[in-house]
Formats: sequence, structure tokens, C-alpha cells
Amino acid sequence: MRKVVLYSLLSLDGVAENPDHYVLNWDDTIDDFLAQTIATQDAVLLGRRTYDDWAPYWPTATDEPFATFINKVRKFVATSRPPIVEWAATTVVTSPQPATEPATTTVVNSQQPVAATATNSQPLAFEPAGTISRPLTELVRDLKQQAGGDIGIHGSIRLARSLLAANLVDELRLVTTPVVADGGRHLFENDGHTRRWRLAEAVASPSGALLSRYQFEG
Repeated sequence: MRKVVLYSLLSLDGVAENPDHYVLNWDDTIDDFLAQTIATQDAVLLGRRTYDDWAPYWPTATDEPFATFINKVRKFVATSRPPIVEWAATTVVTSPQPATEPATTTVVNSQQPVAATATNSQPLAFEPAGTISRPLTELVRDLKQQAGGDIGIHGSIRLARSLLAANLVDELRLVTTPVVADGGRHLFENDGHTRRWRLAEAVASPSGALLSRYQFEG
């Protein structure tokens, strides 16, 4: 079974939003940790907000090892409205509307015409690699059963929270910096459930960040 691996930069007080506010130093150990994480991933899940921030930037960026990876990897973007900026290897995932959408999954691959439209009837601004009409949690469960590498989550706090709540994240890879952000959205939210994670690895980087891997136990 494929693993869903969530990679996140965190402040010392647990903030995951706007990492440029608390990631003040980046060293080779952090770089290697990221490279090891993405080396096993052949699919990535993105929220719409992260997609909108990243799609204009990464196609021309030279920040390695992430630039080459994120531009080529298959990207599933969860959204309720059509993306505007084109980005290679993007599959749009929309939750079906009960009154109008069929119960079965609709997949349109790059060899077929794409006729998907947003809920406001505006056409897609570009032709994505595919479109899927299905709840994201169901899609992720199916992807995990398919052959392939790890499925990554990068950024996308809201999406990450929903998959954490559904117990669909198998591993956390966290870079915790020695900076208190004092404001911003946290990765974890209180939902009334206790979940256990096993520490698989913990390494300190020269700049003082803690690089940790946790595996989900239930």
C-alpha cells in the first residue's frame, strides 16, 4: 500500500502558515531531509490556496531539489472553482454536487477533451492533465491502494487537516525551527480525537531545526 506522507515546516509554537516568518536559516541537513522525502514521492496533493501561490512561481524557479520535483510530479489539486494559472501535470479534483453530479468517479485524461466547468459555469482557464469529480478522501483511499510511490502533502494546511482527521496520513516529516511565530494557522487542530504517532527519527540540524519523522499508529 502507498503511504501518504505529510511534509511541513513548523515554528516552535506549532505554526505552519507563512514559513518565511520563522524559517530564518536553511542548511544542508534540512535540504537533505527534503530531498529524501520527495525522492520516494510520485504524486502530490495540494489545496487550492497553495496551488494559486505556487503555480506562478515554481515553473521558473531554480530552488532545488524542490523545483524540478514539483514541476514534474503528478499534482492533484482539490478545488471548488477552476484554477486560473496553468501548471504541468495537474489533475483537478472537485467534490460532486449531490443534485447534479453522478455518484461515480469521472476522470478525463489528457488524451480526451476536457469539458469540466466551475460551479459558476466559467470555463477552466487551461486544460489540466485530468479532472476528477469525487470527494478527496475517497480518492486518496483509492490512490493508496494503487501501485506507486509515496503520495506527498506539501503546504495546504486545510487539506492536510482534513486528511489527518480522516486518518489518511501515514507519516509526518516535520522541520521545526527554533523560532516562535506568535501567530498563524497551526497544522493540528482540536477535533476531540486522540491519535498516536510513533517517533521514527529525530535529527538536529546545524541551524538548530529539529527534523523528525512520525509514523501513524492510530
